[in-house]
Amino acid sequence: IQGHFLMFLPGGFEIRKTVDSLQREKWARGMDILPLYGDLPPQQQDAAVNPSARPKIIVATNVAETSLTIDGVRVVIDSGLARLAKFDPIRGSNTLTVESVSQASADQRAGRAGRTAPGICVRLWNEAHHRARPPQEAPEIHRLDLAETLLHLKKMGLTDLEAFPWFERPNPMAMANGMRLLESLGALSKETGGITDIGRRMADFPVSPRYGRLLVEAEQRDDAHAWVPACLLVSLAQSRPLFPKGKAGESARQRFIERGAESDLLPLIRGYQAASAAGFRVDRCRELGVHAGAAREVKRLLRMLVRRGGYQDIPEQNLH
Repeated sequence: IQGHFLMFLPGGFEIRKTVDSLQREKWARGMDILPLYGDLPPQQQDAAVNPSARPKIIVATNVAETSLTIDGVRVVIDSGLARLAKFDPIRGSNTLTVESVSQASADQRAGRAGRTAPGICVRLWNEAHHRARPPQEAPEIHRLDLAETLLHLKKMGLTDLEAFPWFERPNPMAMANGMRLLESLGALSKETGGITDIGRRMADFPVSPRYGRLLVEAEQRDDAHAWVPACLLVSLAQSRPLFPKGKAGESARQRFIERGAESDLLPLIRGYQAASAAGFRVDRCRELGVHAGAAREVKRLLRMLVRRGGYQDIPEQNLH
């Protein structure tokens, strides 16, 4: 088949593993094997989407589903998966989870092949599974906890959220739940519904309101020895899981459990500290059973939160 191949995978981690595997295949010699996802530098994204006389295998997230046009794609290989933003009731925050895409998204992906010449799409699931998929993706506002959005609208000075011109109106029950949560956290006044000083400070942190309230409480201690651990706990809770799912992840977690330590957070802290001590190197983190990319995300958020607390002079090596 002449032309380019476009593969859809759920995220950067899966894409990097697939690119590494393809680059070791003899049949792929003479082809450019290129990743494409949002966190890549612009020049790498350009290499994937720019015209090329050499055949390419582009391994992409759903950023290539609608946002970008890639000329010359003749074959689409679709995993049928994507990372979608959803509310995680266990972690108490909005997060990205791997989900099956809708029928409409699958059709959109298939349409990326053969735009200028005949093409094919290979779907890695069967017809029965396809019929069981929802026809359309639920709008994001119906999948997420609204408390963070409501808090920022209140900080902007909006008093009547019912009259706000929502592009897609949220569920009234979700609105009510979000308001009750903010009141229980002290972010909104129960008498007036207006934002409080605590709520304004919570909104300054790029985390969910539950964790923002934790940070406000830690900040009031005015002590770096309390602030950095609080920021680390929030960063661990807000970021992707450090340990993979399944038996491998549980085995890795057990490695960082000490006798008598019952907290679920302690293995995460020790796993992150081990990854940090290893310089977040992928090979070393793999040996530890820790997701290197997730650990680096924790470090970035930790650095941001520590600085926002006014502690600009804490050395990098102390951020663990």
